[in-house]
Amino acid sequence: MGTADVRVLIEALMQQQLSEDQVALLQGFLANVEQPGQCHRQIEEAAGKPPCPHCGCQRSHRCGQASGLQRYRCVVCRRSFNASTGTPLARLRLREK
Repeated sequence: MGTADVRVLIEALMQQQLSEDQVALLQGFLANVEQPGQCHRQIEEAAGKPPCPHCGCQRSHRCGQASGLQRYRCVVCRRSFNASTGTPLARLRLREK
């Protein structure tokens, strides 16, 4: 579904008088919608440009992507990392689950 289709759907919903039950049903549906990689995006957005988890240096630069996550390389220790390095989500094989 494209962006234009979503806008048409939202405009149609705004013109309707939904009951409280219908609103609750719609909220429940939207809360359970999952997109592939949504978890990765939320982690990256929350972390911003993270400091190096190995040496704590704030100086790093972008260095490609791996498994859908932005990779960074520390200027000081030259080690690479991503937003999930040092978290319980690091090295998970089935991250989407």
